[in-house]
Amino acid sequence: MKNITAPLNNRSNKIPVETERLILRPFDKSDIPAIYEIFASEGFKFSTFGATLDDATRFYNLCIKACAQKNDKGEPLSYRYAIENRADKKLIGYFGCGGFFRQKGYEALFGHYGFERGLFIHPDYWRQGYGYEASMAGMVHLQSIGRQSLFFATVSPDNKASLNNLIKQGFTEQKLSQAQSDYLQSKYKATRTLFTKILT
Repeated sequence: MKNITAPLNNRSNKIPVETERLILRPFDKSDIPAIYEIFASEGFKFSTFGATLDDATRFYNLCIKACAQKNDKGEPLSYRYAIENRADKKLIGYFGCGGFFRQKGYEALFGHYGFERGLFIHPDYWRQGYGYEASMAGMVHLQSIGRQSLFFATVSPDNKASLNNLIKQGFTEQKLSQAQSDYLQSKYKATRTLFTKILT
C-alpha cells in the first residue's frame, strides 16, 4: 500500500486519513445528497438501507451518532469516514470500523473478532481499486494509532465483488456458529458469510 498518511498517536475519529487518490474524512451534513445519489444508483445495495433520501439521512445520522460514542477510556467506539476522490473532489463512498454501540447481542457473538468493517463505493467507481485502497488505509490507520488490529465483515454470499474484495484485502472466511448465523439472518433477513482479518 503506497502513500498512506495518517496522524499517529491521536485516536480521534475526526482527523482525515489520506492516500494517493483518496481522502477519508468525517461526514458533514452537506454530504447527504451525495449519499442519496449513491444509494439511488442502479445496481447499488448496502446493508438494510433503501434508495430514498430518508435512507441517506438515516445513514448519515447513524454515522454521526456512532462517532459520538466513547468507551470508558474516552476513545471513540467507531470510525466512520466519507471517502472523497482527490481527482474530482466527489464523495464516492463510505468506510467504517467500530464497536457495538447499537446491539448488545452482536457484541456477545462477534466482539472477539475486533472492529466490524463496513464499506461501499459509488457504482461509477467500481472495479478501479478504490474500495481496496480505502479499506486498507482505514485499517492500517487504526492499527497505527494503537486502536485495533482485528477486523471482521459479514457479506452476502451472492455479492461476488465484495467477497473478492475481502479476500484481496487478506480476510479469511470463518465458519459461523448456529447462534451467529441465526443473529445475522434475523438482522439482515438473508444469509451472511463471515470474514476476519488480523493486521500484523
